[in-house]
Amino acid sequence: MQEFNAGRPRWEDYKLLFAAIVYESARSKGARALGIGRDEIEKAVMAAFVESASDIENWNAGIAAMEGLVAARLSSGDEAAGKIKSIVREFAAHFTGKLTNSHATTGGVVARPDPDPLPFLYAGAFGYKVPLDYIKNAGASSAFIRMRDVYEKSLAGQPLEAHEAMVAKAFKEALKELGSGEDRDVNATVDWRLRQIMLPKDDGYVVLTPLSSGGISKMVADRAYDVDGGQRKRRFLAEKLTLPVGGNNRQNVTAFPEAETAWLFRVPNVSTNGDVIYRRLANSGFSLVETPDLRDAIREYADWYLANRCVPGKDTVLSRRIERAASGIGLIAYYAMEQVMEAMEAVHDYLDGLTAEEKRKARAALEEKGAIEAAIASYEITRDLIEALADLIVKKIDGAKYGKKNADSIVLDMKDKSRLRESIIESLQKQGA
Repeated sequence: MQEFNAGRPRWEDYKLLFAAIVYESARSKGARALGIGRDEIEKAVMAAFVESASDIENWNAGIAAMEGLVAARLSSGDEAAGKIKSIVREFAAHFTGKLTNSHATTGGVVARPDPDPLPFLYAGAFGYKVPLDYIKNAGASSAFIRMRDVYEKSLAGQPLEAHEAMVAKAFKEALKELGSGEDRDVNATVDWRLRQIMLPKDDGYVVLTPLSSGGISKMVADRAYDVDGGQRKRRFLAEKLTLPVGGNNRQNVTAFPEAETAWLFRVPNVSTNGDVIYRRLANSGFSLVETPDLRDAIREYADWYLANRCVPGKDTVLSRRIERAASGIGLIAYYAMEQVMEAMEAVHDYLDGLTAEEKRKARAALEEKGAIEAAIASYEITRDLIEALADLIVKKIDGAKYGKKNADSIVLDMKDKSRLRESIIESLQKQGA
């Protein structure tokens, strides 16, 4: 009869199992963020184990061995930074390898509030998962995503450990080295095989696969270029692209004329002139792109308006009705002011890194755009800013569709617009105080 070992596993199996546990633990995040591979970590951990030692002693020895790898990598900072830059270059330029599942955190949608937007496509707009099933390889992508998370942690001002600070610095430098993308294929054409997207439906999602022929990748690529006589000429990357969902078949992503819901795809550029700073701000959302919160606020106002539009138009009655809609108006005002303040912080931080002349040109370029941009450039909540935001919000609400297809539109008369504008200004002033 074959002997059954119900106790401790064989020594070689024990070492391999324990090394795998060390690698999968949260303690290995620093090593993995530096690009230290699984084989290298497990080999070092296994070499540190002693057969006669206890489990906890071997655990501590394994952790110490892994931290030794981190220390060695940090002591050769140039090598570590070079590895990080290599991963960034590789990952940013290709989305071609097949994954076994469709839950990669890479993708084709971007909405980033920070002043250094990543110069490639990235998933996450509106907080919806947009899983796509092709990237070059899981190893490079997972390493990249960990480094990106460390970088975003640094942008948020969160405390960093020594190895994390090095990763964030090298990651940012790698992004700058990528430049505006003229020399990289990823901005000329993204792999057309990016082919899955999950659209929210009821309490779950509808998975569309594949996308329309050519797909969203072709749409992104075509919008990034002018085609003249068969020649593709480089121009600024589009600040907004839309993927409508509509038509008789709600899963038909190509039904532009009958679209009911627009999904925004943004491709930021990392150039440093004033016009692109403005594009960055637009990508940050201060221009009141209709995110779910804003749509809900407008719909709440629409609910009130449709229910009360037959009320006699006496000033006191209208004032009370608008007051009752204050929750919706307040939500819009909160969202608008929050986006403006985020944009101010982003521009303020960005301008700190420019020369005096570059700052002057960047501010001048923003001020020419209008009151909102001028206020952002001046880092000040002004009356002109509040009034410009109020006008923009009233315009968004006026004529908005309510309900499903063929429902009535919200059409405000001059008195309605004036009252609504006053209420929004009051809410904005409270938010900006």
